[in-house]
Amino acid sequence: MSLNSETFWQSLLEHVSMADIIKENEELNNHIKNDVKKTLQWKFPNTPLQVRLFGSRIMGVGRSESDLDIFVVIGNSSGVYNDKLTPNVHFNLRTIVSAILDNKTKWELTAVLDRTFPLVTVLHKGTNIKCDINFLNRMSCDQNQLVNYIFKLQPIARYMVIFLRAWSQKHSLSRCFRSHIFILLVIFFLQVQGHLPAIKDLQTDLVPNVAPWTSNFHEFPLSKFGMKEIGVNENKTRQILHEFFKLYSTFPFHELVVCPYLGKRIFRRKLKDLMPPCFKYPLKSPVFIQDLILLDHNKGRTIKPHNLWHFQDQCRNMGYWNMKKPQ
Repeated sequence: MSLNSETFWQSLLEHVSMADIIKENEELNNHIKNDVKKTLQWKFPNTPLQVRLFGSRIMGVGRSESDLDIFVVIGNSSGVYNDKLTPNVHFNLRTIVSAILDNKTKWELTAVLDRTFPLVTVLHKGTNIKCDINFLNRMSCDQNQLVNYIFKLQPIARYMVIFLRAWSQKHSLSRCFRSHIFILLVIFFLQVQGHLPAIKDLQTDLVPNVAPWTSNFHEFPLSKFGMKEIGVNENKTRQILHEFFKLYSTFPFHELVVCPYLGKRIFRRKLKDLMPPCFKYPLKSPVFIQDLILLDHNKGRTIKPHNLWHFQDQCRNMGYWNMKKPQ
């Protein structure tokens, strides 16, 4: 899917259509949700369970090979952020793994990650879809609701992410620059360009609902911020993607933060003073791409200098100064 090709728009629309089909396949999604709940419920007989789906497939930017992210709420949510591997967390992890292993007709266990946010990776045999099951990190699931709302405000943002996913794969960038990275880069770009409000402005007067963090938001219209929806058509989409590449081709990642929370360029050295009191500055890395909700989490922490150089070099190749007529 080349930006300057005459087949650019047709190809992008095909990718968008496929993402729509995946997102709107309620029968398949409900089938997997029900299988997860049935598999786990008998291991937690006296505990209410909720199963929530999220990730690229649910946000409408997924592909047929994309994983399905699953968040399992075990019992009643306390409304308090927790990333501690307590004995209860270890017990829940072992119980989930045991339930999966006891139901090999429906699941194939592929990995168990015992880390800050434990993850159980499985293959759902009925659909051949890889699923990542977590039960501790509610933030990622809540963040999806916010991203879906942003895609509703500016539909062109979703088109951009879908294009950038394919573009990154073509240029061998997809290992470090995954869909969640492009979602944040696109949101920040549109904020800087004056097309989206800061996340902070969407959370005006709200108190932390997953203390100390705030994951809910107001569904304000763009008109509240003096903004308008960008038309989604071939010329506008091509133009705004060129502007995206132009911005990031020279973006000084070494001194600025990609900060959707504030929606503007912020020097790293000044960030802490502009964040809530609970903010703890993460370890220094070549790239700081701030999470939408968990504000002291750097989503770009795994991007190395050579990855960044390659990304910006490819951005330079896509800028206005290299724009060619469709051929």
